Amino acid sequence: ACAPVVAGVSAEQDHLYLWAVNDSGEEVRGEIVLRLFSRLRNRVEREYTFPVWLRPDESRVVDCLDWMGSLHREQVLHTTFTAADGTLIGTNVCYLDLERNLSFPEPEISLSWENGMLAVRTNQYARYVELLGETPDGDAFGWDFSDNYFDLLPFETKYIHVKSPCGAGTIRAIPHFGKPSEPVAYQK
Repeated sequence: ACAPVVAGVSAEQDHLYLWAVNDSGEEVRGEIVLRLFSRLRNRVEREYTFPVWLRPDESRVVDCLDWMGSLHREQVLHTTFTAADGTLIGTNVCYLDLERNLSFPEPEISLSWENGMLAVRTNQYARYVELLGETPDGDAFGWDFSDNYFDLLPFETKYIHVKSPCGAGTIRAIPHFGKPSEPVAYQK
């Protein structure tokens, strides 16, 4: 939410709007992919692409989504904003009901190392994935993850830069509605 360039969906007076914000001093060109994901069916049901060009310090509605028709509250609207060079700028999730009215599956999170980064994957929708590091002597203080407390969908892989105050340890991922992942070894 605090990223300088972001896209998302907002609900205003019984309408859904796809919007984009560029709080940077540079123009941004790219595309927004909007996915309608079913938490119960565990799949993307529809996908749409919107080309976007934003001036510096511009915020605007990209499209009113009334044309999508009726949506079910168990569905999630997921956006990715990708720059023209293919760099992922950010992702966002919009629920179609209050979170307290929704049920969430118990995902299985897997962790692995790819090109020096922690790769986080899930088999189904994972709400609030928390990453925790621990040194061999049990110290959990001082771990630095480039992202933490994020939602993850089964078609995504989240790549995380990890910094630790020591040379070795283990890392686990714990989704808010699920069991902790198997730990993965960390070595500086």
